[in-house]
Order: sequence, then structure tokens, then C-alpha cells
Amino acid sequence: MNLNLRYFSTIERSEEHLCAIVQLLIESFDFYDMLPMDQATLTDLIKEEISQSGTECFDPLLALQGDDVVGVICHFPAQELEARQRASMMSVLRRLDRSGRMKLRARLQDKNYGVGITDVYKGTYVSRVAVSKNMRGQGIGSKFWLGFMGKIDGANIFLHVDENNHEAIRFYGRFDFSRVDFGPITKHLMMRKGSNAT
Repeated sequence: MNLNLRYFSTIERSEEHLCAIVQLLIESFDFYDMLPMDQATLTDLIKEEISQSGTECFDPLLALQGDDVVGVICHFPAQELEARQRASMMSVLRRLDRSGRMKLRARLQDKNYGVGITDVYKGTYVSRVAVSKNMRGQGIGSKFWLGFMGKIDGANIFLHVDENNHEAIRFYGRFDFSRVDFGPITKHLMMRKGSNAT
């Protein structure tokens, strides 16, 4: 199975590509389930994030099979995590009225939801990973991940995984990721030490 890895900014963009990316991200990232907004507003939010520099989803790496988007990885320098989270959250809050903001706050507190890196790490932070549901179990995720690691050229890689997502924890473990935090939140920071890392 041949995959073509391209950044969103380098492809001839179509509404079809954008909608496929949005759908993959919605399916794969539980944060979007907590947002008290309708589907159209959520879609507009994610489209803005993909196109607006400084957000968590800006210019994602795509796995293309032919012209179909079958995978998405959003990543950026780990040192930018806090600023990008803030920019992304501001995009969310601009779309919510007071009641919606209160609902979101309650949902985030109820789930003890939050991610961050307490120390400044050098490397790449992965904020989103998505593979098309109908392509799972065919080795696409592994091929995509190996291609991604080749593109970042030996840097440390950081990401957060829900403590109950045993499938993802096993997947990243196959690529030498290990847990590096033990805080009270339900997302575990995992790291893969890069070959060029200092």
C-alpha cells in the first residue's frame, strides 16, 4: 500500500480534502466531543485551525492514498505547546456564548482534562494523530508514523495519550515511546528520544 506524505500547505487544496481532514480529527480527538457547539460551527473551527498559523492543527502532515486523505498528524516545536494551546482555546471561546463557555469549563473540570509540558523540552510535540477508521488494521498507521519520524529527522517526539487508551499506548510503545510524567491528569505525556537529541 503506497502512501504519499505531504503537508497541507503543499497540496492543491480542495473542500473535499479539508472536509476529510476535519472528519478524521473529529473522529480521533475526544476534546471535540466536549465542545458545546453544533457540527457546522465545529467544522468551521477546525478548518480555521488547519489554516491559521500558531494553532495546534496548523498545516498538518497528511497521508494520502491516491487523492484520498487517510491520515493526519498535527505537530510543532514542543516549546510552542502552551502558546498554541492558548491560541486554539481562544478560537473555541470566540465561538461560544457565556453559557457555552461555562458548560465547556464544567466538562473539562469533570474529566480532569488538560495537557501541558511542565518543563521546556526540545523536540516535536504531536497534538493530533488520526487514521481513517476504514483503513485501520492494515498497517497504514505504522507506515504513516515511520514516514513522519523520518521527516522530523531524529528529534525527540512528545505526545499525550489518554490513560485508558491502551491500544494507542501499545502502538507508541512499539516505536520506543515511554511515559515521562506521572501527574494527576488523565493524559500521559509520552516521549521518544530522538537519535539527534541532546
